[in-house]
Amino acid sequence: MTSGQPRTHELLLDYRERLTGITVLAKCIEYCTERRRIVHWDCPGHADRCKNTIKALSQVDVVILVVSAAAGPREQTREHLQYARALGVTHVIVFLNMCDLLDSPELLDLVELETRELLQACGFDADTAPVIRGSAAQADRDEWREPLYALRDALDAAPLRIHDAAGPLLLPIVRTYSRWYGPWYDRWRAAAQVASTVLAGRIERGTLRTGDALELVGHGQSRRGQCVQLRAFECVVDELAAGESAGCQLTEVRPWDVTPGMVLASPDALATHRRFIARLSLPLRISARPRDSWRGPTAIATGYRPHLYVRTADISCTVILPDAPRAEPGERVTAEIELDVPTVLAGAPGFILRDAHSTVATGEIVELLD
Repeated sequence: MTSGQPRTHELLLDYRERLTGITVLAKCIEYCTERRRIVHWDCPGHADRCKNTIKALSQVDVVILVVSAAAGPREQTREHLQYARALGVTHVIVFLNMCDLLDSPELLDLVELETRELLQACGFDADTAPVIRGSAAQADRDEWREPLYALRDALDAAPLRIHDAAGPLLLPIVRTYSRWYGPWYDRWRAAAQVASTVLAGRIERGTLRTGDALELVGHGQSRRGQCVQLRAFECVVDELAAGESAGCQLTEVRPWDVTPGMVLASPDALATHRRFIARLSLPLRISARPRDSWRGPTAIATGYRPHLYVRTADISCTVILPDAPRAEPGERVTAEIELDVPTVLAGAPGFILRDAHSTVATGEIVELLD
């Protein structure tokens, strides 16, 4: 399986991460415990990187919420929990980091209480959610290793989503890896001969096997090809089932014809839609003094054009309110959503509406129109 070189801005962001120690790019790694093989998405917590967080949350079963014990929950913490709830995640494990900076157990109890209240406000079971106190910076010391073992045990005991491995294949595309042949300018002329394109994502439904005929659907177009090689974290396999991360080498598909957010499926198994009826929940701002880079929720009206995030797709859309001319923050309304390009919507657990600065609404699909 071939793979292209990372883009220049991704190399610069990776270098920035090494210098600052702050996650900017979402990364997918694999490790094993005594009971499970875990695929771990490390997502940035900064508000300017919410797009990466949303795409990762659409592929996970359990959320590990890292909260600074020195600072406590922030506004973006509430926003991330709202994302998780809207995308169907039901179980959260809280890791209180930087506990070595606080000497008072009372302060740690206060931060834990505040975090549990936030979980309850966002619709999670705050009483049963595990809260682990530790320190990532001091994890190599003996006195701080026990929280890591507690985190491992919490992951082993966490409930997972039930995936349908017998249904038609559905694999939302997160990223593509390709190498094309011929001079570099042939790519821009769309004349280069491409051997194959590698499509990476997590199988949401069905089973993917080497040799299967597949169809790439979404964003107003479809492409067909054949899976000639299947990988899972650098290991060549013959079959992967629902719930597993996959890298599929697909023939007869050019890399510039693939948009992240498209869906890999069995031929003629999925249809795309452009209009649907949804139930929207507009967030209500709780904090009276939000941070400078965070803008509070705003009202929406008919004709409003935010970005819609569903599965791994990011599409501009138009909101139409049939029952009221305007919806205020904190309200629940029924709306008609019209996408700029059709995409696969059937079976989506939920979606998120955002503008350039903040979350507009979370929602669930009630009825598909066309």
